[in-house]
Amino acid sequence: MKSIKTYLALVFLVTFAVGCGGSASPTRERFISDLKSVFELLDTGKFEQAADYFKAPDEVSKEEIAKDLRRFTERDEISSEGIGILEKNGSFGKLKEIFPERGPMWVERNEITSAEDCYAMSYKGAEVAALWEGSKFVFFRMDDIGKLH
Repeated sequence: MKSIKTYLALVFLVTFAVGCGGSASPTRERFISDLKSVFELLDTGKFEQAADYFKAPDEVSKEEIAKDLRRFTERDEISSEGIGILEKNGSFGKLKEIFPERGPMWVERNEITSAEDCYAMSYKGAEVAALWEGSKFVFFRMDDIGKLH
């Protein structure tokens, strides 16, 4: 009986750690979902919370990121409409497939150790790149999403 309890406990722990139904995997849907979360935080003025969704070089603090994010929506870098257009029409894939020339520079600039964990979306000049950190995307390139119409 003890071995059955041990087995069931192990199954529970593995299921809990991995997640049910692959809910934490780097998919197109998850990418868009995290992008929408960022926009909601920015749109409601929660810049410090939004900063948790951004990757920058180690010497750049979360406070500095939050300060820069205050101007993000003003510069049309992101909008709800733009995210919708990107969701419907954008190309999604590994960073090296979507931005083969510029992607490596972005990875190096943001001190990312593994480009294999990087994904991107692109559509008509809008660019988004992010690092998959096991449960969410952390963005390191976001440009002109708000200019999509």
